Amino acid sequence: AEVLADMAISSLEDVERAAELIADRCTAAWENSPSFTEGEAHVPAIMIKGGHGVGDPDAADDYLRLAHGEHVWMRGPRVETDNTHGTGCSLSSAIACGLAQGFSVDVAVRNAKAYVTGALAAGLNLGRGSGPLHHMWQYGTPVPC
Repeated sequence: AEVLADMAISSLEDVERAAELIADRCTAAWENSPSFTEGEAHVPAIMIKGGHGVGDPDAADDYLRLAHGEHVWMRGPRVETDNTHGTGCSLSSAIACGLAQGFSVDVAVRNAKAYVTGALAAGLNLGRGSGPLHHMWQYGTPVPC
């Protein structure tokens, strides 16, 4: 988000400002595209993850900016684990799955956030270093090989 907004993010207010800057830049790129067609150009949603957050150290403050400037903060507990490899990819895939099922953006994001939080909290511990989250956490303990 810092790279896309071209600004440092060190507060919750900075997160909101960064989302606005990113939305403005995306809309400008859309409007200046040679393939731009009729209709209003707007960015349907921008999410800035709070896993490495600037807010409460015991919370994961994710920010979702919806179309036309509506926004919502999604606060949840921070899960203390070293096994965070793939959280961003898992979150974006879960959001895409929710959208494909016909959920609104905010519902798809909330469901995806709950899924990833559960997968982190499940505490799968494979190998050394930063391992993966437990994608199958909802189905119970895996059968040992």
